[in-house]
Amino acid sequence: MKERRDISGKIILKYKESAFKNASQTFINHLRDLAFEEVGSYPISLGERFYCLNLPTGLGKTLTGLHFALKLRENIAQSGYTPRIIYALPFLSIIDQNYEIYQQVLSTEYKIDSHYLLKHHHLTDIVFYENDREFDFDAAKILLEGWNAEIIVTTFIQLFHTLIGYKNRMLRKFHKLAGAIIILDEVQAIHHKYWLVVKGILTSLATQLNTYILLCTATQPLIFPKSALRDTCEKEKYFRQLDRITIYPHLTKKQTLEAFINEFSPVKKTLFIVNTINAAKTLFRLLQGRYPQEKIAYLTTHIIPKERLKRIKEIKQGKYKLCVSTQLVEAGVDIDFPVVYRDLAPLDALIQSAGRCNRNAEEKGTMYVLNLINEKGKRYAYQVYDLWLIDKTEKILVRYSSISEPDILELINSYYEEVNQEKPDETAKALLKSLQTLHFNGEKETYPVSNFRLIEEDYPKWEVFIEYDEEAKMLWKEFTQIRKIKDRFERKMAYEQIKSRFSQYIISVPQTIENRPPVVENLLYVPYEQLEDFYDKETGYKLEGGVMVF
Repeated sequence: MKERRDISGKIILKYKESAFKNASQTFINHLRDLAFEEVGSYPISLGERFYCLNLPTGLGKTLTGLHFALKLRENIAQSGYTPRIIYALPFLSIIDQNYEIYQQVLSTEYKIDSHYLLKHHHLTDIVFYENDREFDFDAAKILLEGWNAEIIVTTFIQLFHTLIGYKNRMLRKFHKLAGAIIILDEVQAIHHKYWLVVKGILTSLATQLNTYILLCTATQPLIFPKSALRDTCEKEKYFRQLDRITIYPHLTKKQTLEAFINEFSPVKKTLFIVNTINAAKTLFRLLQGRYPQEKIAYLTTHIIPKERLKRIKEIKQGKYKLCVSTQLVEAGVDIDFPVVYRDLAPLDALIQSAGRCNRNAEEKGTMYVLNLINEKGKRYAYQVYDLWLIDKTEKILVRYSSISEPDILELINSYYEEVNQEKPDETAKALLKSLQTLHFNGEKETYPVSNFRLIEEDYPKWEVFIEYDEEAKMLWKEFTQIRKIKDRFERKMAYEQIKSRFSQYIISVPQTIENRPPVVENLLYVPYEQLEDFYDKETGYKLEGGVMVF
Protein backbone atom coordinates (compact mmCIF):
# COMPACT_ATOMS: atom_id res chain seq x y z
CA MET A 1 0.00 0.00 0.00
CA LYS A 2 1.35 3.40 -1.00
CA GLU A 3 1.77 5.83 1.87
CA ARG A 4 2.51 9.56 1.62
CA ARG A 5 2.94 11.93 4.53
CA ASP A 6 2.19 15.64 4.79
CA ILE A 7 5.01 17.81 6.11
CA SER A 8 4.34 21.45 6.92
CA GLY A 9 6.82 23.96 5.56
CA LYS A 10 6.55 25.83 8.85
CA ILE A 11 7.83 22.92 10.92
CA ILE A 12 11.40 24.29 10.99
CA LEU A 13 10.16 27.58 12.45
CA LYS A 14 8.57 25.59 15.26
CA TYR A 15 11.75 23.55 15.71
CA LYS A 16 13.99 26.65 15.81
CA GLU A 17 11.71 28.33 18.33
CA SER A 18 12.00 25.31 20.62
CA ALA A 19 15.62 24.25 20.04
CA PHE A 20 17.22 27.71 20.13
CA LYS A 21 14.99 29.57 22.58
CA ASN A 22 17.87 29.88 25.05
CA ALA A 23 20.56 30.59 22.44
CA SER A 24 22.65 33.64 23.24
CA GLN A 25 22.20 36.69 21.00
CA THR A 26 25.66 36.66 19.51
CA PHE A 27 26.61 38.21 16.19
CA ILE A 28 27.13 34.78 14.58
CA ASN A 29 23.65 33.65 15.70
CA HIS A 30 22.24 36.89 14.32
CA LEU A 31 23.82 36.11 10.93
CA ARG A 32 22.50 32.53 11.05
CA ASP A 33 18.98 33.83 11.64
CA LEU A 34 19.39 36.46 8.94
CA ALA A 35 20.48 33.85 6.37
CA PHE A 36 17.68 31.50 7.42
CA GLU A 37 15.07 34.23 6.96
CA GLU A 38 16.52 35.48 3.67
CA VAL A 39 16.61 32.01 2.12
CA GLY A 40 13.16 31.22 3.49
CA SER A 41 11.70 34.33 1.83
CA TYR A 42 13.36 33.76 -1.56
CA PRO A 43 10.73 34.36 -4.29
CA ILE A 44 10.50 30.89 -5.86
CA SER A 45 9.61 30.51 -9.52
CA LEU A 46 8.79 26.92 -10.47
CA GLY A 47 10.39 27.44 -13.86
CA GLU A 48 13.81 27.70 -12.19
CA ARG A 49 15.41 24.31 -11.59
CA PHE A 50 18.86 25.04 -10.16
CA TYR A 51 19.45 26.84 -6.87
CA CYS A 52 22.52 27.58 -4.82
CA LEU A 53 22.99 28.03 -1.08
CA ASN A 54 26.52 29.40 -0.73
CA LEU A 55 27.25 30.50 2.84
CA PRO A 56 30.38 30.60 5.03
CA THR A 57 31.07 27.53 7.18
CA GLY A 58 29.15 27.39 10.44
CA LEU A 59 26.19 29.47 9.26
CA GLY A 60 23.62 26.68 9.47
CA LYS A 61 23.31 25.41 5.89
CA THR A 62 21.75 22.11 7.02
CA LEU A 63 18.65 23.71 8.55
CA THR A 64 18.49 26.56 6.07
CA GLY A 65 18.69 24.19 3.10
CA LEU A 66 15.88 22.02 4.50
CA HIS A 67 13.81 25.15 5.15
CA PHE A 68 14.15 26.16 1.50
CA ALA A 69 13.40 22.64 0.24
CA LEU A 70 10.21 22.37 2.31
CA LYS A 71 9.01 25.74 1.04
CA LEU A 72 9.77 24.70 -2.55
CA ARG A 73 7.93 21.42 -1.93
CA GLU A 74 4.82 23.29 -0.76
CA ASN A 75 4.91 25.54 -3.84
CA ILE A 76 5.23 22.55 -6.18
CA ALA A 77 2.43 20.72 -4.36
CA GLN A 78 0.02 23.45 -5.44
CA SER A 79 0.56 22.34 -9.05
CA GLY A 80 -0.77 18.84 -8.38
CA TYR A 81 2.01 16.61 -7.03
CA THR A 82 4.17 16.58 -3.91
CA PRO A 83 7.89 16.01 -4.52
CA ARG A 84 10.15 13.96 -2.31
CA ILE A 85 13.27 15.58 -0.84
CA ILE A 86 16.55 13.73 -1.40
CA TYR A 87 19.37 15.05 0.78
CA ALA A 88 22.75 13.73 -0.38
CA LEU A 89 26.11 14.06 1.36
CA PRO A 90 29.60 12.94 0.31
CA PHE A 91 30.80 11.44 3.59
CA LEU A 92 29.42 8.75 5.90
CA SER A 93 31.09 10.60 8.78
CA ILE A 94 28.47 13.36 8.62
CA ILE A 95 25.41 11.35 7.52
CA ASP A 96 24.38 10.37 11.06
CA GLN A 97 25.00 13.89 12.39
CA ASN A 98 22.74 15.56 9.80
CA TYR A 99 20.15 12.77 9.78
CA GLU A 100 19.66 13.39 13.50
CA ILE A 101 19.01 17.07 12.80
CA TYR A 102 16.32 16.17 10.25
CA GLN A 103 14.87 13.67 12.74
CA GLN A 104 14.68 16.31 15.46
CA VAL A 105 12.97 18.77 13.11
CA LEU A 106 10.26 16.31 12.05
CA SER A 107 9.73 15.04 15.61
CA THR A 108 8.69 18.55 16.63
CA GLU A 109 5.36 18.02 14.90
CA TYR A 110 5.00 14.37 13.90
CA LYS A 111 5.34 10.85 15.21
CA ILE A 112 7.76 9.95 12.46
CA ASP A 113 8.04 6.58 10.79
CA SER A 114 10.00 5.43 7.75
CA HIS A 115 7.48 6.99 5.38
CA TYR A 116 8.53 10.38 6.73
CA LEU A 117 12.30 9.95 6.86
CA LEU A 118 14.81 7.35 5.66
CA LYS A 119 18.56 7.05 5.97
CA HIS A 120 20.10 4.96 3.19
CA HIS A 121 23.68 3.98 2.43
CA HIS A 122 25.54 0.67 2.05
CA LEU A 123 25.78 0.15 5.82
CA THR A 124 22.21 1.10 6.73
CA ASP A 125 20.25 -1.33 8.91
CA ILE A 126 17.47 -2.96 6.88
CA VAL A 127 14.46 -1.74 8.85
CA PHE A 128 11.26 -0.01 7.77
CA TYR A 129 8.45 1.16 10.05
CA GLU A 130 4.90 2.18 9.20
CA ASN A 131 3.37 3.75 12.30
CA ASP A 132 4.16 1.10 14.96
CA ARG A 133 4.45 -1.79 12.52
CA GLU A 134 7.88 -3.14 11.52
CA PHE A 135 8.02 -4.77 8.09
CA ASP A 136 9.72 -8.13 7.60
CA PHE A 137 13.23 -8.15 6.15
CA ASP A 138 12.34 -8.70 2.48
CA ALA A 139 9.66 -6.01 2.43
CA ALA A 140 11.84 -3.58 4.42
CA LYS A 141 14.72 -4.06 1.98
CA ILE A 142 12.51 -3.27 -1.03
CA LEU A 143 10.96 -0.21 0.65
CA LEU A 144 14.30 1.10 1.93
CA GLU A 145 16.24 0.62 -1.30
CA GLY A 146 13.27 2.02 -3.24
CA TRP A 147 13.38 5.27 -1.21
CA ASN A 148 9.76 5.10 -0.11
CA ALA A 149 9.83 8.16 2.12
CA GLU A 150 9.11 11.88 1.95
CA ILE A 151 12.71 12.75 2.87
CA ILE A 152 15.69 10.52 2.09
CA VAL A 153 19.11 11.17 3.63
CA THR A 154 21.72 9.40 1.54
CA THR A 155 25.22 9.53 0.06
CA PHE A 156 26.60 10.91 -3.19
CA ILE A 157 27.53 7.34 -4.12
CA GLN A 158 23.92 6.12 -3.79
CA LEU A 159 22.63 9.10 -5.79
CA PHE A 160 25.19 9.24 -8.60
CA HIS A 161 25.51 5.48 -9.01
CA THR A 162 21.74 5.49 -9.53
CA LEU A 163 21.97 8.31 -12.08
CA ILE A 164 25.08 6.89 -13.74
CA GLY A 165 24.56 3.21 -13.19
CA TYR A 166 23.43 -0.07 -14.61
CA LYS A 167 22.90 -2.40 -11.62
CA ASN A 168 19.34 -3.38 -10.74
CA ARG A 169 19.84 -2.71 -7.04
CA MET A 170 20.86 0.88 -7.71
CA LEU A 171 18.26 1.50 -10.42
CA ARG A 172 15.44 0.34 -8.15
CA LYS A 173 15.06 3.91 -6.92
CA PHE A 174 15.70 5.76 -10.18
CA HIS A 175 12.02 6.67 -10.69
CA LYS A 176 12.00 8.43 -7.30
CA LEU A 177 14.33 11.06 -8.75
CA ALA A 178 11.62 12.22 -11.16
CA GLY A 179 10.05 15.41 -9.86
CA ALA A 180 12.15 15.29 -6.68
CA ILE A 181 13.99 18.07 -4.87
CA ILE A 182 17.66 17.06 -4.57
CA ILE A 183 19.88 18.79 -2.03
CA LEU A 184 23.58 18.25 -2.77
CA ASP A 185 25.41 19.24 0.41
CA GLU A 186 29.19 19.77 0.48
CA VAL A 187 29.05 19.70 -3.32
CA GLN A 188 32.69 20.80 -3.53
CA ALA A 189 33.60 17.18 -2.73
CA ILE A 190 32.80 16.14 -6.32
CA HIS A 191 36.12 15.74 -8.12
CA HIS A 192 36.82 18.23 -10.90
CA LYS A 193 37.16 15.46 -13.49
CA TYR A 194 33.45 14.64 -13.04
CA TRP A 195 32.12 18.23 -13.25
CA LEU A 196 31.23 17.81 -16.93
CA VAL A 197 29.38 14.53 -16.28
CA VAL A 198 27.54 15.86 -13.21
CA LYS A 199 26.50 18.98 -15.10
CA GLY A 200 25.18 16.92 -18.02
CA ILE A 201 23.32 14.33 -15.96
CA LEU A 202 21.72 16.86 -13.57
CA THR A 203 20.69 19.10 -16.47
CA SER A 204 18.97 16.13 -18.13
CA LEU A 205 17.33 15.21 -14.83
CA ALA A 206 15.98 18.74 -14.39
CA THR A 207 14.77 19.31 -17.94
CA GLN A 208 13.43 15.84 -18.73
CA LEU A 209 12.27 14.54 -15.34
CA ASN A 210 11.15 17.82 -13.77
CA THR A 211 13.66 17.64 -10.90
CA TYR A 212 14.86 20.56 -8.76
CA ILE A 213 18.47 20.86 -7.54
CA LEU A 214 19.85 22.81 -4.56
CA LEU A 215 23.66 22.99 -4.27
CA CYS A 216 24.93 23.71 -0.74
CA THR A 217 28.51 24.60 0.15
CA ALA A 218 30.88 27.17 1.60
CA THR A 219 33.10 26.83 -1.49
CA GLN A 220 30.91 26.81 -4.60
CA PRO A 221 32.62 24.94 -7.49
CA LEU A 222 31.93 25.93 -11.09
CA ILE A 223 30.12 22.73 -12.04
CA PHE A 224 27.49 25.03 -13.55
CA PRO A 225 28.09 28.52 -14.93
CA LYS A 226 26.99 31.19 -12.45
CA SER A 227 24.19 32.27 -14.79
CA ALA A 228 22.58 28.82 -14.52
CA LEU A 229 22.15 28.98 -10.74
CA ARG A 230 19.76 31.05 -8.66
CA ASP A 231 21.41 32.33 -5.48
CA THR A 232 18.95 31.91 -2.60
CA CYS A 233 20.71 34.64 -0.62
CA GLU A 234 23.13 37.51 -1.05
CA LYS A 235 26.20 35.43 -0.19
CA GLU A 236 28.66 38.36 -0.42
CA LYS A 237 26.93 40.01 2.53
CA TYR A 238 27.67 37.08 4.85
CA PHE A 239 31.24 36.50 3.73
CA ARG A 240 31.91 40.23 4.03
CA GLN A 241 30.55 40.54 7.58
CA LEU A 242 32.36 37.59 9.09
CA ASP A 243 35.89 38.04 10.36
CA ARG A 244 36.38 34.97 12.55
CA ILE A 245 39.77 33.85 11.28
CA THR A 246 43.00 34.95 9.66
CA ILE A 247 44.85 32.50 7.42
CA TYR A 248 48.64 32.72 7.23
CA PRO A 249 50.23 30.87 4.27
CA HIS A 250 53.71 29.70 5.29
CA LEU A 251 54.72 28.13 1.99
CA THR A 252 58.14 29.51 1.20
CA LYS A 253 59.74 27.34 3.87
CA LYS A 254 59.47 23.57 3.45
CA GLN A 255 59.51 21.82 6.81
CA THR A 256 59.76 18.31 8.15
CA LEU A 257 57.39 17.45 10.97
CA GLU A 258 60.34 17.38 13.38
CA ALA A 259 61.38 20.92 12.39
CA PHE A 260 57.80 22.13 12.73
CA ILE A 261 57.39 20.68 16.23
CA ASN A 262 60.63 22.30 17.35
CA GLU A 263 59.04 25.70 16.61
CA PHE A 264 55.54 24.91 17.88
CA SER A 265 54.22 25.99 21.28
CA PRO A 266 50.69 24.99 22.38
CA VAL A 267 49.32 28.21 23.82
CA LYS A 268 45.69 27.47 22.83
CA LYS A 269 43.65 24.44 21.82
CA THR A 270 45.02 23.40 18.45
CA LEU A 271 43.91 21.20 15.56
CA PHE A 272 46.48 19.75 13.14
CA ILE A 273 45.22 18.49 9.77
CA VAL A 274 47.77 16.59 7.68
CA ASN A 275 47.54 14.76 4.38
CA THR A 276 48.57 11.19 5.12
CA ILE A 277 48.13 8.64 7.91
CA ASN A 278 51.90 8.25 8.24
CA ALA A 279 52.26 12.02 8.73
CA ALA A 280 49.48 11.99 11.32
CA LYS A 281 51.09 9.14 13.25
CA THR A 282 54.52 10.78 13.19
CA LEU A 283 53.12 14.13 14.32
CA PHE A 284 51.08 12.50 17.10
CA ARG A 285 54.14 10.71 18.51
CA LEU A 286 56.24 13.87 18.30
CA LEU A 287 53.61 15.83 20.21
CA GLN A 288 53.32 13.08 22.82
CA GLY A 289 57.07 13.14 23.33
CA ARG A 290 57.21 16.93 23.59
CA TYR A 291 54.04 17.44 25.66
CA PRO A 292 53.44 14.26 27.71
CA GLN A 293 51.11 16.11 30.08
CA GLU A 294 48.62 16.99 27.32
CA LYS A 295 45.69 14.79 26.29
CA ILE A 296 45.94 14.50 22.49
CA ALA A 297 43.18 13.28 20.18
CA TYR A 298 44.13 11.26 17.10
CA LEU A 299 41.80 10.70 14.12
CA THR A 300 42.52 8.72 10.94
CA THR A 301 40.74 6.00 8.99
CA HIS A 302 43.06 3.42 10.60
CA ILE A 303 41.10 3.92 13.82
CA ILE A 304 37.98 1.73 13.92
CA PRO A 305 34.79 3.76 13.16
CA LYS A 306 33.31 3.13 16.62
CA GLU A 307 36.34 4.69 18.31
CA ARG A 308 36.51 7.58 15.80
CA LEU A 309 32.92 8.59 16.59
CA LYS A 310 33.67 8.41 20.32
CA ARG A 311 36.71 10.66 19.93
CA ILE A 312 34.85 13.21 17.80
CA LYS A 313 32.17 13.37 20.50
CA GLU A 314 34.85 13.90 23.16
CA ILE A 315 36.49 16.64 21.05
CA LYS A 316 33.14 18.45 20.88
CA GLN A 317 32.96 18.17 24.68
CA GLY A 318 36.33 19.93 24.96
CA LYS A 319 38.27 16.98 26.42
CA TYR A 320 41.39 17.53 24.30
CA LYS A 321 43.74 20.49 24.00
CA LEU A 322 45.46 19.08 20.91
CA CYS A 323 44.03 17.06 18.02
CA VAL A 324 45.87 15.41 15.12
CA SER A 325 43.76 14.36 12.14
CA THR A 326 43.80 13.64 8.45
CA GLN A 327 41.34 15.30 6.05
CA LEU A 328 38.40 13.33 7.47
CA VAL A 329 37.41 16.31 9.68
CA GLU A 330 37.73 19.05 7.08
CA ALA A 331 34.11 19.15 5.80
CA GLY A 332 30.91 18.92 7.77
CA VAL A 333 32.31 17.65 11.09
CA ASP A 334 31.24 20.19 13.71
CA ILE A 335 34.40 20.55 15.76
CA ASP A 336 35.88 23.91 16.71
CA PHE A 337 39.42 25.03 17.59
CA PRO A 338 40.87 28.56 17.96
CA VAL A 339 44.07 27.50 16.15
CA VAL A 340 44.41 25.21 13.12
CA TYR A 341 47.56 24.06 11.33
CA ARG A 342 46.86 22.63 7.87
CA ASP A 343 49.33 21.01 5.51
CA LEU A 344 49.12 22.35 1.95
CA ALA A 345 46.08 21.14 -0.02
CA PRO A 346 43.85 22.41 -2.84
CA LEU A 347 42.36 25.78 -1.92
CA ASP A 348 38.78 24.53 -1.46
CA ALA A 349 40.06 21.92 1.02
CA LEU A 350 42.00 24.61 2.89
CA ILE A 351 38.88 26.77 3.19
CA GLN A 352 36.89 23.80 4.45
CA SER A 353 39.60 23.14 7.04
CA ALA A 354 39.38 26.79 8.10
CA GLY A 355 35.74 26.04 8.88
CA ARG A 356 36.95 24.00 11.89
CA CYS A 357 38.47 27.20 13.31
CA ASN A 358 36.46 29.58 15.52
CA ARG A 359 33.14 28.48 13.99
CA ASN A 360 31.11 30.32 16.60
CA ALA A 361 33.13 33.56 16.52
CA GLU A 362 34.09 33.27 20.18
CA GLU A 363 37.58 34.72 19.69
CA LYS A 364 39.70 35.53 16.67
CA GLY A 365 40.88 32.27 15.12
CA THR A 366 44.15 31.58 13.33
CA MET A 367 44.98 29.03 10.64
CA TYR A 368 48.49 28.39 9.36
CA VAL A 369 49.04 26.69 6.00
CA LEU A 370 52.26 24.68 6.09
CA ASN A 371 54.48 23.17 3.41
CA LEU A 372 55.36 19.84 5.02
CA ILE A 373 57.81 17.33 3.58
CA ASN A 374 58.73 13.79 4.56
CA GLU A 375 62.19 12.52 5.48
CA LYS A 376 63.02 12.16 1.76
CA GLY A 377 62.18 15.79 1.06
CA LYS A 378 58.92 14.94 -0.79
CA ARG A 379 55.77 16.97 -0.18
CA TYR A 380 52.97 15.08 1.56
CA ALA A 381 50.51 17.15 -0.53
CA TYR A 382 51.77 15.56 -3.75
CA GLN A 383 51.06 12.08 -2.36
CA VAL A 384 47.28 12.58 -2.19
CA TYR A 385 46.26 15.47 -4.48
CA ASP A 386 46.55 16.26 -8.18
CA LEU A 387 49.78 18.18 -8.68
CA TRP A 388 48.16 20.84 -10.85
CA LEU A 389 45.57 21.64 -8.13
CA ILE A 390 48.37 22.13 -5.60
CA ASP A 391 50.31 24.28 -8.03
CA LYS A 392 47.29 26.51 -8.75
CA THR A 393 46.64 26.88 -5.02
CA GLU A 394 50.25 27.80 -4.34
CA LYS A 395 50.31 30.42 -7.10
CA ILE A 396 47.30 32.10 -5.48
CA LEU A 397 48.48 31.86 -1.87
CA VAL A 398 52.04 33.15 -2.39
CA ARG A 399 50.56 36.56 -3.20
CA TYR A 400 49.35 36.90 0.40
CA SER A 401 51.08 37.20 3.76
CA SER A 402 47.68 36.84 5.42
CA ILE A 403 44.08 36.27 4.35
CA SER A 404 41.04 37.54 6.25
CA GLU A 405 37.67 35.80 6.12
CA PRO A 406 35.99 38.59 4.10
CA ASP A 407 38.52 37.85 1.30
CA ILE A 408 37.71 34.14 1.09
CA LEU A 409 34.80 34.34 -1.37
CA GLU A 410 36.83 36.27 -3.96
CA LEU A 411 39.78 33.95 -3.40
CA ILE A 412 37.81 30.73 -3.91
CA ASN A 413 36.06 32.17 -6.97
CA SER A 414 39.46 32.98 -8.52
CA TYR A 415 40.66 29.47 -7.78
CA TYR A 416 37.65 27.80 -9.40
CA GLU A 417 37.96 30.05 -12.43
CA GLU A 418 41.53 28.75 -12.79
CA VAL A 419 40.42 25.14 -12.32
CA ASN A 420 37.58 25.53 -14.80
CA GLN A 421 39.98 26.68 -17.52
CA GLU A 422 41.53 23.21 -17.58
CA LYS A 423 40.27 20.97 -20.37
CA PRO A 424 37.62 18.44 -19.29
CA ASP A 425 39.02 15.06 -18.38
CA GLU A 426 38.94 12.63 -21.32
CA THR A 427 37.30 9.95 -19.18
CA ALA A 428 34.48 12.37 -18.35
CA LYS A 429 33.81 12.99 -22.02
CA ALA A 430 33.94 9.24 -22.72
CA LEU A 431 31.51 8.55 -19.85
CA LEU A 432 29.04 11.14 -21.13
CA LYS A 433 29.18 9.55 -24.58
CA SER A 434 28.59 6.11 -23.06
CA LEU A 435 25.52 7.40 -21.23
CA GLN A 436 24.15 8.98 -24.40
CA THR A 437 24.73 5.81 -26.46
CA LEU A 438 23.63 3.39 -23.69
CA HIS A 439 27.07 1.78 -23.66
CA PHE A 440 26.85 0.04 -20.27
CA ASN A 441 29.39 -2.76 -20.62
CA GLY A 442 32.44 -3.32 -22.76
CA GLU A 443 36.19 -2.95 -22.98
CA LYS A 444 37.70 -0.66 -20.36
CA GLU A 445 39.39 1.40 -23.06
CA THR A 446 35.97 2.51 -24.35
CA TYR A 447 34.97 3.62 -20.84
CA PRO A 448 31.51 2.03 -20.51
CA VAL A 449 29.11 3.16 -17.77
CA SER A 450 30.16 0.12 -15.71
CA ASN A 451 33.61 1.76 -15.32
CA PHE A 452 32.22 4.73 -13.39
CA ARG A 453 33.33 5.10 -9.77
CA LEU A 454 32.50 8.37 -8.02
CA ILE A 455 35.22 7.61 -5.48
CA GLU A 456 38.17 5.76 -6.94
CA GLU A 457 40.63 3.86 -4.76
CA ASP A 458 44.01 5.56 -4.66
CA TYR A 459 45.63 2.18 -3.94
CA PRO A 460 44.47 -1.47 -3.55
CA LYS A 461 43.11 -2.16 -0.07
CA TRP A 462 42.14 -5.00 2.22
CA GLU A 463 39.38 -4.86 4.79
CA VAL A 464 40.35 -5.93 8.31
CA PHE A 465 38.03 -6.82 11.17
CA ILE A 466 39.49 -5.66 14.51
CA GLU A 467 38.24 -7.63 17.52
CA TYR A 468 38.56 -4.56 19.71
CA ASP A 469 36.23 -5.29 22.63
CA GLU A 470 33.55 -7.66 23.96
CA GLU A 471 30.95 -6.44 21.47
CA ALA A 472 33.38 -7.14 18.63
CA LYS A 473 33.94 -10.68 19.97
CA MET A 474 30.18 -11.29 19.99
CA LEU A 475 29.75 -9.89 16.46
CA TRP A 476 32.57 -12.01 15.08
CA LYS A 477 31.03 -15.12 16.61
CA GLU A 478 27.69 -14.22 14.98
CA PHE A 479 29.46 -13.58 11.67
CA THR A 480 31.16 -17.00 11.65
CA GLN A 481 27.82 -18.68 12.39
CA ILE A 482 26.19 -16.75 9.55
CA ARG A 483 28.90 -17.91 7.15
CA LYS A 484 27.86 -21.52 7.84
CA ILE A 485 24.32 -20.95 6.55
CA LYS A 486 24.08 -22.88 3.30
CA ASP A 487 21.21 -21.01 1.66
CA ARG A 488 22.70 -17.92 -0.02
CA PHE A 489 19.63 -15.72 0.51
CA GLU A 490 19.22 -16.72 4.15
CA ARG A 491 22.93 -16.06 4.72
CA LYS A 492 22.70 -12.62 3.14
CA MET A 493 19.59 -11.73 5.15
CA ALA A 494 21.26 -12.78 8.40
CA TYR A 495 24.35 -10.71 7.62
CA GLU A 496 22.24 -7.64 6.84
CA GLN A 497 20.97 -7.81 10.43
CA ILE A 498 24.47 -7.27 11.88
CA LYS A 499 26.15 -5.38 9.02
CA SER A 500 25.87 -1.89 10.50
CA ARG A 501 27.30 -2.90 13.90
CA PHE A 502 29.87 -5.24 12.30
CA SER A 503 31.22 -2.42 10.11
CA GLN A 504 32.07 -0.37 13.20
CA TYR A 505 35.06 -2.68 13.66
CA ILE A 506 36.28 -2.76 10.05
CA ILE A 507 39.07 -0.62 8.64
CA SER A 508 40.78 -0.60 5.23
CA VAL A 509 44.55 -1.00 4.94
CA PRO A 510 46.94 -1.05 1.95
CA GLN A 511 47.53 -4.44 0.37
CA THR A 512 51.26 -3.71 0.61
CA ILE A 513 51.29 -3.88 4.43
CA GLU A 514 54.03 -5.93 6.06
CA ASN A 515 51.95 -6.72 9.12
CA ARG A 516 49.15 -8.89 7.78
CA PRO A 517 46.73 -10.85 9.99
CA PRO A 518 45.24 -14.21 8.98
CA VAL A 519 42.41 -14.52 6.48
CA VAL A 520 39.34 -15.99 8.17
CA GLU A 521 35.97 -16.29 6.42
CA ASN A 522 37.34 -14.30 3.46
CA LEU A 523 38.23 -11.35 5.69
CA LEU A 524 41.47 -10.30 7.37
CA TYR A 525 40.85 -10.93 11.06
CA VAL A 526 42.64 -9.60 14.14
CA PRO A 527 41.55 -11.72 17.14
CA TYR A 528 41.39 -10.05 20.53
CA GLU A 529 44.26 -12.21 21.80
CA GLN A 530 46.55 -10.77 19.09
CA LEU A 531 45.25 -7.21 19.22
CA GLU A 532 48.57 -5.72 20.39
CA ASP A 533 50.40 -7.32 17.45
CA PHE A 534 48.26 -5.56 14.85
CA TYR A 535 46.44 -2.63 16.45
CA ASP A 536 47.48 0.27 18.65
CA LYS A 537 44.59 1.66 20.71
CA GLU A 538 45.93 5.20 20.25
CA THR A 539 46.95 5.26 16.57
CA GLY A 540 45.12 2.29 15.06
CA TYR A 541 46.43 -0.33 12.70
CA LYS A 542 50.13 -1.19 12.87
CA LEU A 543 51.32 -1.30 9.29
CA GLU A 544 54.77 -2.59 10.23
CA GLY A 545 56.12 -5.01 12.79
CA GLY A 546 54.12 -7.50 14.80
CA VAL A 547 53.45 -11.00 13.52
CA MET A 548 53.44 -11.79 9.79
CA VAL A 549 50.74 -14.36 9.08
CA PHE A 550 49.93 -15.85 5.64
